[in-house]
Amino acid sequence: MIKWLERLSLDAVIVAVVWGYVLGDLGGKIPDWKTLLVLALSTWLTYVADRLRDVGKRGGVPETDRHLYYKNNYRIFSILWIALFMVDLIVAWFILPEWKILWGIVLVSGIIAYLSIVRRIAHPSVRIAFKRLAVPLIFTAGVCLMSESWHSTEGVHGSLILLLGSISNLVLISWWEDQEKKMPWLLPVWIIFLMTLIACGLPGLIGAACFALIGWLCQKNRGVPLRAMADGVLVIIAGIL
Repeated sequence: MIKWLERLSLDAVIVAVVWGYVLGDLGGKIPDWKTLLVLALSTWLTYVADRLRDVGKRGGVPETDRHLYYKNNYRIFSILWIALFMVDLIVAWFILPEWKILWGIVLVSGIIAYLSIVRRIAHPSVRIAFKRLAVPLIFTAGVCLMSESWHSTEGVHGSLILLLGSISNLVLISWWEDQEKKMPWLLPVWIIFLMTLIACGLPGLIGAACFALIGWLCQKNRGVPLRAMADGVLVIIAGIL
């Protein structure tokens, strides 16, 4: 079950929807189910586009289960992506206000720029550093846009926690995947973000403690479902908020 959530990029969708609801609540306006549907589809489309870009580029495919799965089913996911993109576009056009559609276009432009830049970065270390910073920014921006979390101080605070938690999540995964330790800077960077997360109060403290526990567990047993567990921490933090 967990493996399929990761393969189909549904773990990121779950995190986005949970945080969209929570930040909307903190901001004083809980998104309706149609808005959350647009957020879910947009999140899935973004992550799958990144996976398809990875497996479709020249120079080999990253040796992870999810990348190999997308490589073996490239045509199917390409067709599915186009179909769901059209669905997402139509739903967004009919239910979202004009200002949110305009900012959505800006965000989509940022995603296209991100994919274009990543394609041109040859050095693995630089590429990973860029991705681990760009993806949380795009993810948080999308959730904040759909939830309108800026309407309250609590919503802005929650958005900051989401950003720091997302970066901590992805840096942890990069550190775990760097089995040959070619990028030793990942560990101190991860610790810095954990300390910053702790400074955000009780939700950040609990989140940082959970991330640290997961980091310890994955060093003891590399068979643990790290991605699902790390995404689970983000859901836990949202629940505490």
